[in-house]
Amino acid sequence: MTDTYKSLLNEHIIRLTADVAERDSDNPWHQELNKVDLKNISSLREGRIPEYGDHMDMRSGYPMFEFKLARFLLCIGMKLMTKEIESLLPPLYSQDDNPNAKAVVKYFTPDADWTWYASEYDSDAKQFFGLVDGFERELGYFNLEELEQLRGPLGLPVERDLYFKPTLLSELA
Repeated sequence: MTDTYKSLLNEHIIRLTADVAERDSDNPWHQELNKVDLKNISSLREGRIPEYGDHMDMRSGYPMFEFKLARFLLCIGMKLMTKEIESLLPPLYSQDDNPNAKAVVKYFTPDADWTWYASEYDSDAKQFFGLVDGFERELGYFNLEELEQLRGPLGLPVERDLYFKPTLLSELA
């Protein structure tokens, strides 16, 4: 986490804390706003960008608008591949006969509806195999360098889902 990112999160925490302190605790509307802001403060203290799904029953992954800059700064410094992830991904073709192959890592475009679930990887070719969910949902190959260069319609880069847990490909399809 960069110093700029930490500083931005702290600014949000200070602002939200002041907002909570200034509200009328007897006002039902202010009580609801305080609940939301206290959850946001908690997320920010964990270094996580609050999402709308934190507060309502909906698909997670949509950052709250006021935290868009913080999310953007987080993405700039995000590595799509780490040594740890590379060590967890089986080599290409090693799962061909495995009906229980797992997606180990999830990549997605925050400003488009594309998701890549990697279940195998070749570090020399920087080539993945896994489930691609875009125009269609299908198993196929995709390349790390292409993911790193790809930008969505708003210019946002592909992100790695930091909270993704390995999941059977059959459960994702």
